Amino acid sequence: MKKITLLFILCLTITSQSYSQSKFGQKKTIANLIGYNISGEIEGLQDTSVMLAYYFGGKQYATDTSKVVGGKFSFKGERELQGGMYLVVLANQQYFDIIVSEQHFSFSTKIDDLIGSMSFKNSNENPPFYEYLNFITQMQKQVTPIRQQLETAEGDAKKVLQEKANAIDVKVKKFRDRFYDK
Repeated sequence: MKKITLLFILCLTITSQSYSQSKFGQKKTIANLIGYNISGEIEGLQDTSVMLAYYFGGKQYATDTSKVVGGKFSFKGERELQGGMYLVVLANQQYFDIIVSEQHFSFSTKIDDLIGSMSFKNSNENPPFYEYLNFITQMQKQVTPIRQQLETAEGDAKKVLQEKANAIDVKVKKFRDRFYDK
């Protein structure tokens, strides 16, 4: 009887130690997490709510919502999101796009410069996407006044302005081609 009790206690001890080592001693890594967790911080955003939506067939559909506290929020779910382009919609109808390829990543930005101040952690595709968006925005700021001047320009002035606009277009095309190659 003593041998059976001793054997039972020994088995129980080994089982509990192996469970605690495998379950509680395990470090959480992005690779062994399930579902999705996209955390955001928008400096200057008031306490409100935000929505995560996806594009399908030219329309947007809500996927998740989150409360904003101190500019911070998280979209979380037990099932993985389908990869693709999503948008984060703020309460004042401002929005910005994010690419969901990884299921666990975070971003931070500022309310007065959502695109230009954007930075990401644990995301491979969003940083180059935002590099592209920032470049296109910068080029758009350069070409807009030129195109406005072109509307009323004549003669040599119009020709010079058209050359400037064309040079910016070439720059954008080269950047886009390099971006696609990456």
